[in-house]
Amino acid sequence: MNSNNSKKILLTGVAGFIGHHLAVKYLSEGNQVIGIDNLRVDDSVNFKSQRIKDLETRSAFIFEKIDIRDREAVSDLFQRHTFDLILHLAARTGVRESSEQYADYLNTNVNGTCHLFDANVDQKCPIIFASSSSVYGDNHIMPFSEDQKIASPLSVYAASKASAELLAYHYSKNFGMPITALRFFTVYGPWCRKDMAVYKFFKAIQEGKEITLFDEGQLLRDFTFVDDIVESIFLLSSLTASGHAKFEVYNIGNGNQSKVIDLVRLIEVSLGKTAIIKFQQKVGEDMEATQANVDQLFEKIRFKPATTLSEGIMKTRDWFLSND
Repeated sequence: MNSNNSKKILLTGVAGFIGHHLAVKYLSEGNQVIGIDNLRVDDSVNFKSQRIKDLETRSAFIFEKIDIRDREAVSDLFQRHTFDLILHLAARTGVRESSEQYADYLNTNVNGTCHLFDANVDQKCPIIFASSSSVYGDNHIMPFSEDQKIASPLSVYAASKASAELLAYHYSKNFGMPITALRFFTVYGPWCRKDMAVYKFFKAIQEGKEITLFDEGQLLRDFTFVDDIVESIFLLSSLTASGHAKFEVYNIGNGNQSKVIDLVRLIEVSLGKTAIIKFQQKVGEDMEATQANVDQLFEKIRFKPATTLSEGIMKTRDWFLSND
C-alpha cells in the first residue's frame, strides 16, 4: 500500500496488545490511524502507556481517549471523522474474570460493539472486528471450523463475543454494512498483556516463582504468533471493499495444537531456567482444547499463520528480557 491509496483507519483498543501491533503495521504502510482506547487501569496499564507513546512518535497517528461504552462519545467521533476502514479490537478480555465482572464484560463487548455499529450506519465503512475461539465453547470436533454452531459458550466472555457476532450479522444484513468477524486463537508475542499465560510464565520462571498449570498442563491450545494475526488482518482488509455488504467469519490460528506443559518447557529452554510448577484441576470456564481450521482464511487471502511455537517463544523471549 502506498501513499496514493492510503486509508483513514479507526482502530479501537489501540493501546492493547494486538491493537498496538496493528497500528504499527498500518502506519508503516502509509495509512492514517485514529486510535481510541479508554486506557482502563489494570495490570497492563503501564504497557498501554508505553504503546501509546511509541505510536505517538509517528506523524500519521492520532489518539483519542474514548470509551466505546459511551454511546454519545462514539457517535461524536463519527460526526467528526469519515473512515475508510474500522478495526474493532476494544473489549474486556479474559475468561475467568468475566464471570465475576459479567456486567462490564457485556456492557463493553456487546453494548460497546453495538454503539460502534450504530454510529457506522450512515458511513457503512467496512469493519473487521476481533471475536474469539472461545465462542466454540462445548464443541468437541477438532479442528474448529466456521460453520460449527456457537450456541454453547463456557464463559461470559465467550457469550459476549458470540453475541457481538450475532449483532454483526444483524447490522450487515439490515443496514448494508460490510463486517468481518475474526476468531483469534490464543494469540501471544511481544507486548502481550500481563494477565496472559505466556507473560505470566515468562515472569514467574525468570524470577524463580511458582506457576499454576491446570489438568497437569495437558490442556491443548492453538497458539498463534501476533505477527501472523496482523498479516492476516492486513491482507483481509485489502480485500474488504465499501459497498460490498456481507457478513463473513474467519478463524485465525496456527492450525496446530500444543499442550500447555510443552509451552512451559519451551519457555524454560529460552530462559535457561526451570519452572516451579503447581498443578490444579481445570475450572469450568476453560476449554479443554482449541484448534483452528484455517482453510477458509487461506482460500481468501492465500496466507495462513505459520510461525512455530518455538520460533514465536524465542521472539517473545527477546522482547521480554529487553523490557522486564
